[in-house]
Amino acid sequence: VGGLCLAQGLRQAGVPVQVYERDQAPDARLQGYRLNIEPVGSRALHDCLPGQLWQLLVATAGDPGPGMGVFTHRLRLLMREPGETPADPADGTHAVSRATLRRVLLAGLEDVVSFGKEFTRYSDDGDQVTAHFADGTSAAGTFLVGADGARSRVRQQFLPHARVTGTGGFGVGGKLTLTDETARWLPAALTRSKNMIMPRKDFLFTAVFRRRMNTEAAAEELRGPLEAAGIDADDALREAKEPDYVMWA
Repeated sequence: VGGLCLAQGLRQAGVPVQVYERDQAPDARLQGYRLNIEPVGSRALHDCLPGQLWQLLVATAGDPGPGMGVFTHRLRLLMREPGETPADPADGTHAVSRATLRRVLLAGLEDVVSFGKEFTRYSDDGDQVTAHFADGTSAAGTFLVGADGARSRVRQQFLPHARVTGTGGFGVGGKLTLTDETARWLPAALTRSKNMIMPRKDFLFTAVFRRRMNTEAAAEELRGPLEAAGIDADDALREAKEPDYVMWA
């Protein structure tokens, strides 16, 4: 998602850009659940995205709730980190679906994103850098940005001495759909905000994902501005139909 945000920002600034993605399609893998966009990220997305896409992102995001609650394993409140709701969404915090965010960031970039392109190495002749892909093709440009994750092959070649160090910890995560039935037995604190629950060993984290606006309402409200910008509203909202849920880890 960082690479797509950068691509949107470069396009906004009039800089030609091409994106090469190893996945075969936008929905090839729908890994991950809710992401928390803090104010610094909100400002970056606001600055990089066309106005219509920023509005779509805010509309399909959720309210992360009042700060962060810290509880004992019996849900006795130990402290609450206060949360703020600024008037400008660009200064706020947003709970976003990873799949929806990816679709929003891809919108309008159809002519510059190539799928099924697995990066293998790059070559640099001093004037331009060339990216080579597993299918035997290549692409040349002035700059190469390695937005390819923790196991970045770009970084491995450019900074071979840099090593990824394991922490020795691991996590397990999942999501529980929010329905009338689950809402009846879930403790209310778990359905309102982010929470840290602290037993004697390890910990539990929860975060609610409840959209501000349902998909149909968002599409109806923003269809005109999106289509005027050449963006297919239905395609941008393709992954925005999943039900609300509580994420746990």
